[in-house]
Amino acid sequence: IAFASGETALGIAIATAIAVQNVPDGFAMAVPAVRAGVSAPRTLLYTTISGGVPEPIAAAIGFSLVAVVSGLFPVAAGFAAGAMIAVVFRELIPSSHGHGYADTATAAFVLGFSVMLVVDTVLAV
Repeated sequence: IAFASGETALGIAIATAIAVQNVPDGFAMAVPAVRAGVSAPRTLLYTTISGGVPEPIAAAIGFSLVAVVSGLFPVAAGFAAGAMIAVVFRELIPSSHGHGYADTATAAFVLGFSVMLVVDTVLAV
């Protein structure tokens, strides 16, 4: 959506953030699958399909909508940010702290937030 609205620097920052975020997402899906006995090639296939298929489709839809509807980017970005924050606070933080790994989960959160600050600063968005 940022690319379609002419915000190239912001688009690069968002694409970078999504790429970085896909790594732990892949692990979050792969580790339980392997522990459940799913083979490594099948796990790789499932994780690739889960991240590699929906994202480009959603990006194409978003790009098309922004090209047609002016002023959609701020609304879409706000909606996406709100949805992500809701998931983090309602699901991820409680579940990561509920299994005896509170310190590790907190350190990972701080590290991830710090990396995003660095990416944002380096790309000067």
